[in-house]
Amino acid sequence: MQQTKQRKARSGTDRRGAERREAIVQAAIGAFSEHGFDATSTREIARRAGIEQGLLTYHFPNKQALWFAAADRIFNELTERINVALEPLADLSHRERARGGLREVVRCLAEHPEIFRFLVDAGNRSDDLMEWLVDTHLKPRFDFMINEGVAQIRGLDSSMAGHAFFALAGAASLIFAVAPACSRLTGIDASQQAAIDAHADFLTSLMVP
Repeated sequence: MQQTKQRKARSGTDRRGAERREAIVQAAIGAFSEHGFDATSTREIARRAGIEQGLLTYHFPNKQALWFAAADRIFNELTERINVALEPLADLSHRERARGGLREVVRCLAEHPEIFRFLVDAGNRSDDLMEWLVDTHLKPRFDFMINEGVAQIRGLDSSMAGHAFFALAGAASLIFAVAPACSRLTGIDASQQAAIDAHADFLTSLMVP
């Protein structure tokens, strides 16, 4: 009986710890995407997560560790979404797989405009954050584009692959990252599903005709 109670207590503690860690990561995603790494404090993240500063540092020893966890979360979700979207297209041509993957990229970026903001903030740095983001999350996507995606399908040589990658990254995400400006300029509400689908169709026809 005592052992059962202890197991339940440990299970409850583990669950609360996981929930608290998840709240911290979500708060960090919001804070970093709004203010960037330099202007975000761990105190602000703790406030957003609704916890004391000491609990935050128990899970994450410093701000850089928080940033890595937040970036991992959003970029891993993008990768997972693309992989799931490609699974039923395994028997199709590279072109059709690329079109399906690109549509899912647009849908994910519409739901998570913070991905673009993380990329811009870290991409302008010359430090461990930028190098880690490039090596961990951007390079696999770049290699995929060269071997199976837009660059391969369009027959681009290596000198143009980088141009294609960043043109695609910006075209797929900017409209969602600056949705208020888009709405004022064009009248397009980028949060609406019809606008998301239209943007996915347009970008797909443009990049993989």
